[in-house]
Amino acid sequence: MISANDQESYPLFGTVKDVASDDKLFVHTQATHRSQKIGGLPNNAKVAVQSCQMVGRSTWCKISQLPGHRYGDFKSGWVNARYLNLNNKGYVSIEGKKNNCYYALFCNHNRCIVVTSFTYDAMIDRVLEVQKEKIHRSKIIQSDKFGAMKQGEDGYCTLHSMLNRAP
Repeated sequence: MISANDQESYPLFGTVKDVASDDKLFVHTQATHRSQKIGGLPNNAKVAVQSCQMVGRSTWCKISQLPGHRYGDFKSGWVNARYLNLNNKGYVSIEGKKNNCYYALFCNHNRCIVVTSFTYDAMIDRVLEVQKEKIHRSKIIQSDKFGAMKQGEDGYCTLHSMLNRAP
């Protein structure tokens, strides 16, 4: 998953797995189970992945909470990647752009393929054309699913921002 030469080739998102219904995945201050616990995540919790690293024989990922998916007061921390389903598909914003909401399709070697616009024909309920760009992983900001809001909060994609880009 992560090579020593490619520190930014980690997934964008994670979903907590294999945690008992009466338990939580502890979030730590450092990439070790011996460090201070600062929060807990239930099974199926959705998180943004900021980085991952090998510690001994385990991979640990620094995660942060997504808007709309809050699990306590911590902002970010470390979890063992063994308890995450990792993926690169999801709603993202791109650093430096305002009111943007895009969809990442794939990331590899620090580059993510992101849908930047599309043409939709409501009469036939079909997407006619999709425009994609390669965006450097460091410019990607993970977002939550989009919703129908007139003004977006930071990190939250809105239907309004998606419709503003559609031709």
